[in-house]
Amino acid sequence: MPPALVDHLNGNAIFNVTHPLMEDIASELRKEQDTYFNAIPYDYRISQMWTEGSKGIASVFPYKQMLDETGNPIVLPAKTELFRSWYEKYGEEQPMKETHILTNYGDTNFLAKDVEGIPLVHGKGIYSAHEPKKQKITLVVSDWDMGYSDQLLKVLDHNNHPFSEILVMRQGVPSSILSMFYQGENKEDDIHVNTAYVRYIDRSAPDFMDLCEAPVRTEYFMMTNAYHKVSPDINIMFTPKDDLSGIPGRPLIPFTPSETEYCHEYPACVETLKHGREIFGDLDKIVLDFDMLYKTSARNDFCNFWTTAHGPNGALLSRRGKVNVLPYIPRGPTATSYVAYLYSIGLADEMYAFSDRTMHGSRDAFLKVLEGDEQINSRLTWFGVPGFKHHKSVQQCAPMNEPSKQCGSTSENVPKNCCQNQSLECSAKTDMCVSVYQYSSLDR
Repeated sequence: MPPALVDHLNGNAIFNVTHPLMEDIASELRKEQDTYFNAIPYDYRISQMWTEGSKGIASVFPYKQMLDETGNPIVLPAKTELFRSWYEKYGEEQPMKETHILTNYGDTNFLAKDVEGIPLVHGKGIYSAHEPKKQKITLVVSDWDMGYSDQLLKVLDHNNHPFSEILVMRQGVPSSILSMFYQGENKEDDIHVNTAYVRYIDRSAPDFMDLCEAPVRTEYFMMTNAYHKVSPDINIMFTPKDDLSGIPGRPLIPFTPSETEYCHEYPACVETLKHGREIFGDLDKIVLDFDMLYKTSARNDFCNFWTTAHGPNGALLSRRGKVNVLPYIPRGPTATSYVAYLYSIGLADEMYAFSDRTMHGSRDAFLKVLEGDEQINSRLTWFGVPGFKHHKSVQQCAPMNEPSKQCGSTSENVPKNCCQNQSLECSAKTDMCVSVYQYSSLDR
């Protein structure tokens, strides 16, 4: 990589237009506007000028596919002497430096709270946080009745999560079969959560129907399964409310474009897209099940449609060749088919705002913490055989300025003094979780 590109400062900069160096740079850019130099982005060109003057490295034309009038590669004339004179005059001032008052979010989607205290922000994707008092959200957790969801519930109170209710969908397993796999072990009592109301539902349909079977009572809901926990930095974003019309904001949903290698290289994506296009032929989005914020009333209409098309519990769908053999072929409704249905009735863009994750990125709402094959275990439990779970370290730790807690793990020993994340450590003096920057040798 050229040194000028390595050293260049982002073009989202604060320029002091009264500084004589800035005047020299602007003057030179004007002189270059009718030359090949003008094809180079201005921020990179400024870096080339400074690199050529400070290090003596001549500027290189970055677009090798472009040729000059004679059909040869473009070679830029050296201006080393001019730029060296600038460096000799202004170099000791270090006129180009990084600033901490400007943050670059570019095309990233973000909330206002993400940039609190930052005077200048470059970025157009600012959204509104969901309002818990107005927009109630349930979290539906697909479980397999072996206490898988306990790890999610135990740490939930330590997260700033958006859910008012947790609905655990679990599979009833006869006690005779349960004892074959867990002799002498009693299932834990239901976990109490202070920050959300928890309901346990023994499902009467296959787990792949949880999207439709979950008896949700709130306006919205999300889904995950018991192999995951809620991400500590979960953010549910809405478009800003229209104050003039009173129209509420729409949930922002990340998607993967269908016609990209991000989908074509994965059989599960290809099959999910195929099912979605049976509902809406022009579907161009793949939405992951765990990324979708379902509107409960729309879910109800969609599930009526889906059941009519595919039969109870997808009976008609299961008759298709490899559906019951290959785990990546959807056997039930998906977030993508839900979106396809909304497009088919003309409501998708009215109800949601969609964001291309390949362009704007996205944050995982849920993090996987249990190892194992979810598809295989879900099929085992439907036939009355408990799945096999393998724990990674699941920590229940204290936040900053609170006493450290004993961490729990089924697979490894975890230090007794446990703080919420890697930026916190336990002070030996106070037994409180403090920032690592506050944790000096005097505390040890």
